[in-house]
Amino acid sequence: RLMQMPIVAQLADITRTARQLMNNLRPSLEIQAPVILSVPMVPSRQRWHWPSDGQTSLGQATFTLRTGAKMPAVGFGTWRLWAKAAYQP
Repeated sequence: RLMQMPIVAQLADITRTARQLMNNLRPSLEIQAPVILSVPMVPSRQRWHWPSDGQTSLGQATFTLRTGAKMPAVGFGTWRLWAKAAYQP
């Protein structure tokens, strides 16, 4: 059923076009001299640490965001979560 969905056909067309583009560009790219680029590293101000105090249950583990908000460390998505069920005052 998945393969019959219109989006799958569109993705196949996009993939085919991208492959053709890369195949057409390959000769030009192969004659170019290699260029070495350096990507600057952004220093991390804070590293994420998993709660490992032995007291925090998996369901209660959170990460504190810069805003101070707590984000659950483990989430299971919102599949079939309808409007009123998604709202938490």
